Amino acid sequence: MRVMRYHGYMTGELNSALAPLTNTDIELSTTANPELVAGAFLASLRSDNTRNSYRRDITAFFNWLEEVQLEPWAVQRRHIDAWVLTLDGLSPATIARRLASVSGFYNYAIDESVIATNPAERVKRPKVSQESGTAWLSAEEVGRFIDAARENARDYATSWLLALGLRAQEICDANAEDLTSRQGHTLLTVAGKGGRIRNVPLPPAAIDAIEMVLDGRESGPLSPSLEGERQNRHQITRMVKRLARAAELDVRRITPHVLRHSAAVAMLSSTKDIRATQRALGHASADTTERYLHSIEDLDSSPVYAAALSYAN
Repeated sequence: MRVMRYHGYMTGELNSALAPLTNTDIELSTTANPELVAGAFLASLRSDNTRNSYRRDITAFFNWLEEVQLEPWAVQRRHIDAWVLTLDGLSPATIARRLASVSGFYNYAIDESVIATNPAERVKRPKVSQESGTAWLSAEEVGRFIDAARENARDYATSWLLALGLRAQEICDANAEDLTSRQGHTLLTVAGKGGRIRNVPLPPAAIDAIEMVLDGRESGPLSPSLEGERQNRHQITRMVKRLARAAELDVRRITPHVLRHSAAVAMLSSTKDIRATQRALGHASADTTERYLHSIEDLDSSPVYAAALSYAN
């Protein structure tokens, strides 16, 4: 068993938060290598976006621990509070994500019987304003949301459909017989608002999840309730809140429509094609699709640069 000595050299609020460890010998109850545990945790994440973000966050956290001469397995809640103080100046959304990354690491360590408690579990997350954070999720956040549903086939299938821009009611109304194949693609025929029909191509992960739910069934609800009945919008909304909590996202901020908004932003960011995005989302008018453009800040194309260039000429 290893014994480490920590020296108090911080000042101000950080020094106060770390005071209980100053000049104190602490015995560590485990010899597990934190870097190896962190690596295994990151490898367990299926989303590349989530994995890359968490890797950066956990690396930054480990660097801070090294600066204050603190072992990961000796961390307590007050030390997480002290670390959060060093993040002053970052956006609330970034701080919340870093806390989620560290909390996820410690939860994984608990699952692997390395430690008994998560020191980051009850640390208060900063509020992410609807005004500043806007009503949409980043690709990394959507990836975390989908990952949180992976253990349940129905939730996983539903979360994928939401992330692809389907309305909650469209998912409720979808049937197994609405699945078709064309030119090597699996399509879901969706009946949207106003009776507008569109075909949504499904990625392999969504297809796999739906096939697990159907289990050979060729008719009936595409994503039924636990009782085998057709889901309603309220059940899907409750599922969204539950998964948001499991993914350590802002539960109040996330709704089925926010996921649809997020899909619109992702489509427009990737393609810059309003008409194609309009068709994919089933909007009656391109004007509706254009409303999502406010969420995309393309600084390279700012007219300010055009004005400056004209002055130079």
